[in-house]
Amino acid sequence: MPRLPDGGRVWYGLRHLALGAVSLGGLLAGGVLAGSVLAGAVHAGPEITVSPQVLQQDLHPFTATVGDFGNGADLAPMGFEPTIYRTMLTATQDATDRVSADPAKISANGLLRDGALDGAELEVLRIENGQFRSVRLGHVAQGGFHASGFLPLAEGRMLRGTQTSVQLDLGQDARPGSARYFRLRAVDAAGRLSEPSNVAVVNVPKTAGKAPRPQLAKADLRMDHASRLSAPRLAARLTASGLAQLSWAAQSGATGYVVESSDTAPEAQKGYALVFDKAGASVKAGDLVIVRANLAGRGRDALVTDAEWTSWPARRLLAPNGIGRALWEGRQPWSLRMWDGKQPAGMAAGAGGQSYLHLDLAGGKTALGNYNHSGAGQAFYPVLNPEKTYRAEVWMRADPGVKARFVLQGPLAKLGVTGLPAALQIKDGWTRYSVEFRPDRIYQGDKPGAIQLELSGQGAVDLDNLRIYATDAGFLDWSPEDLARLKLSGMSDLRTHALVRTGRDSYDLAQLTNTGGSSNLPGTATLDQSLKGIAAAGMSPWLQIEPHLSRAEWLGLAEYLAGPEGAGPMADKRAAQGHPAPWTDSFPHIRLELGNETWNRLFAPWTFPKMRDATTGAQYSNGDVYGLYQEYVLSILRQSPYWAALEPELIPVLGGFNGSDYGPDAAAHSPHSAELTHAEYIGGWDQGEGVVRPNDANFATILSFGPQMGGPNAQRYGKDLRQLDRGRKRPLALGTYEAGPGYTINGLNGRKVSADQAAQQELAMKGVVAGTATLDAFLLQAADGYKVQNFFTFGEGRTWSSHARWDHGGQAYPSWDWLALINRLVLEGPEAGGAQMLEVRGTDLPRMDIPKMARRAAREDVPMVGAYALRRGSRLVVVVTSRLLPQIPKGQDGHLALTVDLPAGTGPKVTRYRMEGGYRASNYLAPEAKLVAEPQPDLVSDKSGKLRLNIADLPPAEAFVYVFDAAQG
Repeated sequence: MPRLPDGGRVWYGLRHLALGAVSLGGLLAGGVLAGSVLAGAVHAGPEITVSPQVLQQDLHPFTATVGDFGNGADLAPMGFEPTIYRTMLTATQDATDRVSADPAKISANGLLRDGALDGAELEVLRIENGQFRSVRLGHVAQGGFHASGFLPLAEGRMLRGTQTSVQLDLGQDARPGSARYFRLRAVDAAGRLSEPSNVAVVNVPKTAGKAPRPQLAKADLRMDHASRLSAPRLAARLTASGLAQLSWAAQSGATGYVVESSDTAPEAQKGYALVFDKAGASVKAGDLVIVRANLAGRGRDALVTDAEWTSWPARRLLAPNGIGRALWEGRQPWSLRMWDGKQPAGMAAGAGGQSYLHLDLAGGKTALGNYNHSGAGQAFYPVLNPEKTYRAEVWMRADPGVKARFVLQGPLAKLGVTGLPAALQIKDGWTRYSVEFRPDRIYQGDKPGAIQLELSGQGAVDLDNLRIYATDAGFLDWSPEDLARLKLSGMSDLRTHALVRTGRDSYDLAQLTNTGGSSNLPGTATLDQSLKGIAAAGMSPWLQIEPHLSRAEWLGLAEYLAGPEGAGPMADKRAAQGHPAPWTDSFPHIRLELGNETWNRLFAPWTFPKMRDATTGAQYSNGDVYGLYQEYVLSILRQSPYWAALEPELIPVLGGFNGSDYGPDAAAHSPHSAELTHAEYIGGWDQGEGVVRPNDANFATILSFGPQMGGPNAQRYGKDLRQLDRGRKRPLALGTYEAGPGYTINGLNGRKVSADQAAQQELAMKGVVAGTATLDAFLLQAADGYKVQNFFTFGEGRTWSSHARWDHGGQAYPSWDWLALINRLVLEGPEAGGAQMLEVRGTDLPRMDIPKMARRAAREDVPMVGAYALRRGSRLVVVVTSRLLPQIPKGQDGHLALTVDLPAGTGPKVTRYRMEGGYRASNYLAPEAKLVAEPQPDLVSDKSGKLRLNIADLPPAEAFVYVFDAAQG
């Protein structure tokens, strides 16, 4: 028997199948061989009966996540806004004047130097009697940010005890001429560390060598107990190849050694802490601490340690968007200057954000602009379209001695681009400069290129809003093709993924609510741009907002969303952006989700730790803390004077961790949250599964996901829901925050994926089989009670995306097509309320046992057909999905004939949707699969009034969607 993913549904009877139905929306679809609708036919064999009994009420359209979006967002726009640095720490010591925490987290893994965060806001949060409370709000004193001391080469690892020397590189990014200080500790058999050795120093040469990484063993190091081993004696020298050579004598009884280093002399080290500027309530070990800093006016000298002097991580974290390596490393003097309400005439209100870039040129050339395009031979950068005209623009003022032009760097320049390079005729004062260009042909290679603003000469230059975008839509507006796709999809909500996953380089409320294009985030996303785009698509917002806002900022957000014009500065800011009415007037609802996967270390520091109640001593799990924190944020929003307008529309969402109690724990501690969601991909790294290929064995694992895992998970959380809803202030609904085809990618969770494997996976997950499996899983989960389900993500390209790139045809992938079809057919519409899912029963269906796979449990006697029925008004939609493949299970060819008994009152007009192209077709590189609609013969009842649909041939791994309507006229 082939190895299939587990997740069958235990409630399936041996001869009887209870199935449900879901909504339809998207493009036209259908199966491969036409079935027929007959009256009164007697059929022996597999049979499905659609009952008039309602299984689920009030189903609404599917939703989708979207990342950076809008015209030009993928072409590296630069708004030149301040870096907003935020992080979350756990206090490790009781103190009256400071916060002590993990040194690596305080120092951003050794990037930040002493004083870097002087003046930052510090908020101390504590759980008391089962509620979060802000116990102290203050600032870091001048000279109070301490980030200097010895750090180990790697946490929880050591050199082996047989080793008496090691060669270490001093870092290719270290500041030449700076000193690196080393010391050594011996480790005994119990994991206890000796006192540190003497300190040995090596100076970083102009050209440092590169050594292989030392072989380090895992160790359970006990930092709180001193070893009886004596401190080693350490010697250090600089080798001829520019490496640090450390050596020591073997210590009797040592099982290993820990090397520690610092770029600060021991006598100057201040340790790792944030010292308050004023007295206040004491900090307790275990408190949660949020640090908020605006780094405007601070360059590399004030922020970065000598050890990370030229490193990409330091520049990525600390440099404002648009400040490239040459500027960051001081080859030209630069600074950000505040507009202070004095933006130039002609610039739209607020379009300049808070700041602009000032340069003092002293000869030579300075280019602004990162890699932002490449060719058809790669999948990372966008490909410029010869059928479109593009615009490069910038607001600028410059001294007479300055010259400026837009230039193209990279291989596309050799193929020809009409309109570039283009010299700018410098005028007096602030002026918007704009040039248009068009590539002469598609570049077929894979080398990146950049469209840059090149400055030369001598003098002062001020500039802002450097952008490249197509001329067929406004900057950051939807492209015409994306807007058409969204309106066709019927999706009800768009989830704003561009506003999370920020890490420490994040935003404050001012930057979050800036006019689109004026943020320090990639793609320059803001709430203004997101809400305008969502409204233009006719959808509602599912806002993902990082959890680090202060009380004042949460209240400001409520005003921005729900306050009338004139209510305050945030409502007036919204009005100045062209939306005087509250955003709550524009949408039927607004979902709110704090952060993204707040259990996932990939999105640190915005993940929640375990905590203890400072009053009762109760221990809270990570999920408990997440729920308590969500309830804390909601308690702040309820204090807003605009809560009466916001409350009826706000849907607070919790994001759980599938397969764990994280989500239910959070829900149990957040009685005002409305939805508990989980990710539910049909494969890939989220499920702990490897790369799939487009062959029948791998297709089988994709098809079996719904009954093997998706359905059982929904049932499990349904049981939790029944417990959680008892005495709850607000009923809780279940759903998914991300779902659809899943992928395993190179480097994630230690996986290795070759280019060929990645391409094969794309073909499989963007094909007919993945479409059938996605449709099957979404409907199965709806039958089991999920109310909201989110496709991840809307956009073009590889991995998690809905459509092919334009140079591959721009076609929708089958998964998106099917979900959009369900939306259009039955889930969206003018009728009050949502669609109903009807109970479906099956008999004599083909079945098989599915063995355990990765995180999927083994399932027995799993039906190889999915069947669902949805009703809205007079329309009935029946969906039949095949989980069969030739010889899976053995002894059959994958084709199936079956009958569907329909309830009385079913309309006689029948249309069938199917996916043309066969189950091996994929839309990854070309439109091989296509949804088609086929009118069927009118439905006629027999003498008994029973309506029956005969499906003569349901092909392998495909889906048929039948729509029954009343006859017209």
